[in-house]
Amino acid sequence: MLSIRRSQTLILTAAVSLILLTFLSWNDADYVSYLTPPADRGHKEEEAIRAIDQRYCGGPCRFLLPVFIVEQESKAQMHFRQLAFTAGLVNRTIVLPNVGNSRLGACSEHEFGFYYSHEWLDNNRGHFNYITLQHFKAWLEERKAVGRKPTSQDVTLQLEPTRRHFSDDQVNCWQPWLDTAGLPPQHLDLADRESSSGLEIQNKIVSFLKGQPTKDQVHQEVQIGTDLEVISVFYDRRFPFIQNPAAQTALSYSEQLTAVSRDIANSIHPYLAIHWRTERIEPAYNLELCARSLVDKIQGIAPTIPNVFLLTDYPHLLNSSIAQTQNGTSTSFRPSQISESHHAAIRYLYEHAHVMLTTFIGSNEVPDDLPANWTLLHLPYVKNANGDVVIGDKGVLGIIDKLMAMQGHWFLAGQPGVCGRSSSFTNRIVAERESLLDSNQAWFGNVVDYFNLPEQAAMET
Repeated sequence: MLSIRRSQTLILTAAVSLILLTFLSWNDADYVSYLTPPADRGHKEEEAIRAIDQRYCGGPCRFLLPVFIVEQESKAQMHFRQLAFTAGLVNRTIVLPNVGNSRLGACSEHEFGFYYSHEWLDNNRGHFNYITLQHFKAWLEERKAVGRKPTSQDVTLQLEPTRRHFSDDQVNCWQPWLDTAGLPPQHLDLADRESSSGLEIQNKIVSFLKGQPTKDQVHQEVQIGTDLEVISVFYDRRFPFIQNPAAQTALSYSEQLTAVSRDIANSIHPYLAIHWRTERIEPAYNLELCARSLVDKIQGIAPTIPNVFLLTDYPHLLNSSIAQTQNGTSTSFRPSQISESHHAAIRYLYEHAHVMLTTFIGSNEVPDDLPANWTLLHLPYVKNANGDVVIGDKGVLGIIDKLMAMQGHWFLAGQPGVCGRSSSFTNRIVAERESLLDSNQAWFGNVVDYFNLPEQAAMET
């Protein structure tokens, strides 16, 4: 009798164990992996990765991820164009960075298309491939699902290591998705002067990113891992180096921002646009004389062009009650850099010319302490790809100002080195106006005129 009961117990235990094993095999992937021989697991994992890469890249995925790009929008997009062509030269796909507050980088807030159209990217598909950050994230998620993070390393392309770099304080927000395998960040320091040999710099950067360092780089122990799936780039340089002329063609802006600028431009047409960059002008006391010269030019044009649209880095709301709100300060011009000469110059302009400026503040938010001869052009709401309203993005303000200056009947700018700083912002406006005239898409009174010191003051300086 005892033997029969023991047999029944053993049979019952075996049955429960079988049921439990069956349940686990259906519901626990880790248990299945445990039962699967290592060789089979590795083979299935490789097959899954090949299938994922095929969907996103048409083959093995190798990406160049711009985590951080130095400088503000006009120059930052020039740096991005260098990286896009570089990606093509090293057989990698460029990941489109996000954008926000006049910056570009994979950790910024809004999608690339919030600022830019894809026209330039598509026109250059013969030189490089690209993927949106949204699709790049989807690729990472699929890789995570099969338990294999992509291999990666942080690299910094920067100026000579004799100064502190903007990239020093940046963090790769995508690092949790990537397998750095203990690979330390690497820095490639190269001379960065306008006179530097672009071809030499291009070749050094390409060799470095291919994992084929030059003799100097080997000697300096500047080398990255081999066949990395993602190279995360921190870019802290100033001048272009790519030899292909197509890299010098500017990105076109998104249809949303283009439409906003077009509507505002049509509402004040015809108008005279002025770009006056006053930051770090020396000697600063010349600025008021420059203002007098500018007013003379405005008054010479004003009878035929009634509206004056001003773009300036001077934080013109500095002394108003909204100085610390959405657009009360300039992104490039700190209050500590502003002298009484700056205030006097702008005050003279406001006292002698009726000017228009774009603003994010609503028409019901305008304070009473603004100059009487200001006209504020209120920007409508703009939305990102998620349909969220974006308020106060300084990049949006700068892009719309730039687009409006491109459409102005007349355009004035401060003489570089005297009444203004040489600016990629101004250069982009001038290049676009020249292009519109050459293609008979517009008729302007001029491409650009520069205001300088009055003749007598110029001779005495």
